[in-house]
Amino acid sequence: MLCIDFLAKTIEKIQAKNFTRLINPHYLTIIEGIGPKIASLLNEEGILNLNQLSKTKLKNLQGILDKAGTRFRMHNPKTWQQQALSILENKKQFKNQEKKSLDF
Repeated sequence: MLCIDFLAKTIEKIQAKNFTRLINPHYLTIIEGIGPKIASLLNEEGILNLNQLSKTKLKNLQGILDKAGTRFRMHNPKTWQQQALSILENKKQFKNQEKKSLDF
């Protein structure tokens, strides 16, 4: 039974590390509606990570898209801030769980 518990905790730690690697706060394209080109546009305007994205006003995000041309006006940044906040919060919770799982 002790061996099974050890294996279960080891698997949890591996999953936590993989999740943490996947959810890199600098990876803007994880947001639905942001592809590589839009991420590049955001980077050019100084929005380099999810924390900065979550704090950027909707009108500023829309302004970046409008300034980039008609090709980008069809994109709607309305949910980008909330998506970024959700990802950051999940990452924070996952890190807390990872710390707890190390205490066995």
